[in-house]
Amino acid sequence: RTLRGHAARVGSAAFSPDGARLLTASDDGNILCWSVEAGRRIGELTGHTDAVNSVVFSPDGVLIASASCDHLVRVWSNISGQCIGLLRGHEHFVKAAAFSADGTSLVSASNDRTARLWCAESGSCRCTFAGHESSVTAAVLCTSGQIVLTASNDRTARLWSAETGECKYIFRDAFDGWVQAVSLSRVGACSCGCALGVLAATGHDKTLRLWCAETGGSRGVFKPPCAEADTEGGGGGGDGGGEIGEALKKRAAARKRPRLLVVPAGAPGSLRASIAATAFAPHSHGGGGGSAALVLAAAEDGVARLWDAGSGECRLELRGHTGAVTSVAFSP
Repeated sequence: RTLRGHAARVGSAAFSPDGARLLTASDDGNILCWSVEAGRRIGELTGHTDAVNSVVFSPDGVLIASASCDHLVRVWSNISGQCIGLLRGHEHFVKAAAFSADGTSLVSASNDRTARLWCAESGSCRCTFAGHESSVTAAVLCTSGQIVLTASNDRTARLWSAETGECKYIFRDAFDGWVQAVSLSRVGACSCGCALGVLAATGHDKTLRLWCAETGGSRGVFKPPCAEADTEGGGGGGDGGGEIGEALKKRAAARKRPRLLVVPAGAPGSLRASIAATAFAPHSHGGGGGSAALVLAAAEDGVARLWDAGSGECRLELRGHTGAVTSVAFSP
C-alpha cells in the first residue's frame, strides 16, 4: 500500500502503540496522520516552519514529539492534535527525537553537535550531551532511562549518563563513515550484566558488527558475500509480510544477549548505499545463534532490508520505492 499526500520528501514514519495509526513527517513541514487499515489520511499536525526530520509517539500513545530544521522540538497532544509544548535550546537543525520508555523524558539530536534530554511535561532541559565533533544524527534512551546513546557524523556512537551528561563510552574504531542511525534492543541481558543492546548503522562500513552496549566488547563481525541473486525471502515486489511474520514468530520466545549491530552499506544483494535508518523487530533480541534479533534497515538505494543479527544474513529485500528509503518502522 502506498500513502500519498506530502509535497516533499518523507523523512520519518512512526506507528501508534496500538498499530492503528501511522504518522509521517516531511520536508514540506507537515506531519500527516493515516489510518493503517483504511490507508487514508485522517489528520494533520501543523506548526513547524521548516522540514520535519523526525516524529514519534510516546509509549502510551498520549503524546507525539517532532523534530525540525526550525531548531525546535514540538510536543503534541495525540487526543486534540494541538501543540502543547515547544522545546527550545538547540542552535541548529534538530535531526531526531525519541521518548523514554515511561514517556516522561524526551531526547533530541541536533546539527549543533549536541543531544539534549527534556522533561516531556514541562519542556525543561534536564541535561545537554556535548562532545561530538560533528552533527549528532540520532539519539535514543535505554529502557531504564539512565543511558543515552547518540550517533554522529564524526564517525562515532557514544553512550552517556542521562543523569550527569558524562560520556561513558565511545564506539570509535568500528565506524568507517558517518553514523546515521541508532536503535536499541530492549529485551534480554548481556552476560556481562548490561541491561540492553544497541543497534547502529553507518553509511560506508561493509560489515555487520555486534557489541556489548555497556563495555564496548565485540560480540561478532559478519561479512556477508556480495551477490546479485535475490536473498532468501525474495527480492521482488510486494511487502513480504508473510515471510516477516514467520521469522518474527520463530524468534519471539527466546531471550538472548543484547548487541550493538552496525548495519552494512554494501552486500548482500546489490546493497552499496548509505543506511539512513534502522529498527529492531518488536520483541526482538540482540543475541546470536538461531533466535537472534531481526533488524530492518533503510538504504538510500531505495531498498529496505531485513537482517538476521545472529547470522549476518539478509533475509528479505523490500522493493518498490523509486528513491532513497529514509525511515523504517515495525507495527507493534
